[in-house]
Amino acid sequence: MQIESILASFSSILSELASVEVYLRRHLSAVYNESTVGEWLGSWVEPRRKRLAQLEHDAQLQMRIGGKVDGGDIYSPELDVQMDPET
Repeated sequence: MQIESILASFSSILSELASVEVYLRRHLSAVYNESTVGEWLGSWVEPRRKRLAQLEHDAQLQMRIGGKVDGGDIYSPELDVQMDPET
């Protein structure tokens, strides 16, 4: 079933994201004060972590009831990464 493989991916990505956060916190703290680091991580890492955690939770619930995961009405466009190649 695809939900099972997605669930394993969510767990792996969340683990990697936690490692990236530790790495960024350590290295950003060498340049910026703690409040700036916290604000940056809160703006860029935390929303994605929350979104992935919600998707993982939804996938677990769907596995229990045998349904499918489609993200439902929890989508929030402000959590999408906006990349401007010209900046």
